[in-house]
Amino acid sequence: MDQTPSNATAAGIRRRPPRPKAAIRIGFARDRGENLPPQLVGNELQAVLRLVREEAASLVEGHSWAFSASPPVFHFVSPLTDEVDLAAAAAARAEGFRLMALLPDRRGGDGSERIRADEILSGAEATIEFDPDQGAPAERLLRAEALTIVQSDILIVMTAEAHAPSGALEAVGYAVKAGKHVVWIALRKKPGAEALRNEVRDALIRILAPPAADEIGFEIAGEHTGARKAYREFLNERDATFNFGLFYQFVERLLTGRSLLRLKASEPSLARRLAEERSAPLIDVAAPSAKAKNILDDLIAERFAWADLLATHYGSIYRSGYFFSYLASAAAVLFALISLITPSVGAPLWISLVAAAILSVMAVTIGGRRGRWHEKWIDYRHLAEELRHFRRFFLATGSGYDPGEDGREIGGGWVDWYLRAAVREAGMADVSFTPEGIRQASRAIVEHDLRPQVAYHKQKAATLRRIEHRLHRLGESAFGATLAVCAVYLAAGAIRGSGSEAAQFGGGLGDWLSGPGRYWVIMLAGFLPALGAAFIGIRVQGEFGSTAERSRATADDLQSLCTQFELISAGPALARLQECLYRAGRIILAENKDWRILYIARPLNLPV
Repeated sequence: MDQTPSNATAAGIRRRPPRPKAAIRIGFARDRGENLPPQLVGNELQAVLRLVREEAASLVEGHSWAFSASPPVFHFVSPLTDEVDLAAAAAARAEGFRLMALLPDRRGGDGSERIRADEILSGAEATIEFDPDQGAPAERLLRAEALTIVQSDILIVMTAEAHAPSGALEAVGYAVKAGKHVVWIALRKKPGAEALRNEVRDALIRILAPPAADEIGFEIAGEHTGARKAYREFLNERDATFNFGLFYQFVERLLTGRSLLRLKASEPSLARRLAEERSAPLIDVAAPSAKAKNILDDLIAERFAWADLLATHYGSIYRSGYFFSYLASAAAVLFALISLITPSVGAPLWISLVAAAILSVMAVTIGGRRGRWHEKWIDYRHLAEELRHFRRFFLATGSGYDPGEDGREIGGGWVDWYLRAAVREAGMADVSFTPEGIRQASRAIVEHDLRPQVAYHKQKAATLRRIEHRLHRLGESAFGATLAVCAVYLAAGAIRGSGSEAAQFGGGLGDWLSGPGRYWVIMLAGFLPALGAAFIGIRVQGEFGSTAERSRATADDLQSLCTQFELISAGPALARLQECLYRAGRIILAENKDWRILYIARPLNLPV
């Protein structure tokens, strides 16, 4: 974990969200039917990797504000099956790249090749072994080559001739479809040095460069926020201490009938949140290796804790903002009416309270807009949910996933860039895809990840439905009470003027309503509709009903997915595990995307 003095306490807890290390993953592919000279492959590959290091170092130096102070990390990903692969791996290690080795078969070969393979693997950063009993050798090799492409940012494809054989073309096609950058090296017709440098530089810029200054992160009602500005603000966030969302939590507990005694004026600390993440049963049970647990503790857990804590913080103060604005506006109407009906009793006081209420609403609205509470809530929650899925995928496979490779659009902007940087930095961890390992991973995900998510969404749906129902009833009651007050006043006046026996019986009430009571009628007839409108405005702004239905549907989908994960135990297969993982990501992140679309058009505005 990078702990520079400006960003960490003595206890190792950062004062601000972590900047990512600059990291790049280079994959190696070829047509395995070609007879390529191992030494020539190693020499040419080493020259390209040296070029990658030089250009990456120059690029990172120009954007040093966006990355941590640690040196860039370079990963080299490749299957290891023969002398050509071993020569490529040796060249990568010679250039300071961390080897991520994929082993589709048990280590074999003659004595010298076996010794060399063991020597290279002893210095590997991570190895992923495919169970030799799962599928034919060609099928396992195909999986290893596919994983190489998925885990790469730049894929170096090496062939003998400029006209590539079918195997190399398939790798190129798959890589291009997955959005990877391909550098094609034909050993007998090598590209010019300057052309190759430009190609590598352009690829690294697209991969590593932070969001541009003119890239739009948010655009609402003609106003926009730059993605780079939003990322800089994220890096400067601090661990909140006071609970500025207390007002919302107070009203929420009133509406749902929960105890007010558990309200706290302080926010949960980052240290506590991080300790909870690191001690989570999911990590202890499902981590495939000690290295995987270290990556989860030092990289993924910390970033998730920051994003989750900040999302909760800004979500609470954003909700407190619009709850307060609507209710304070209704209070301003009440104070104004009181000043009208009691002009001789402290009118300046009531007018001052009106002004104070209006100024406080304006201050909250302007402060929320300038502080970007709404945007930060959406951004940070989006980042937290993406990191949650990254953690799930890494636990099960020992490797990161490619955001968007399953067809999802994850939002772009700085969140996309930061997430991809975290995936690159994590690299891969040691894992062996044995039936028992696959079985254990699927069970841990069900018990310690998906089922808690099901329970969370069910509880969330119930809470939001209760809030929606109570606000709906309160709004209706306010308008109904207004109608009742008006009906009583009109009925009393009509009876009083009728001259009947009923008029004599109700004369006292009629006299009071035509005298001092009429001020109360005016006040209630003016204030109650304003209060009802405030409740309706809160309902519309909060979208409680729509969000509750989305959470209920997500809980049902995840419950169904738990059954699919449990079936893996009967016939553990890597392909089935990966499909279930992608499906889990699609379900949870689709819910998050729907939530973002719903709330992105609900910025903090004046309640008019």
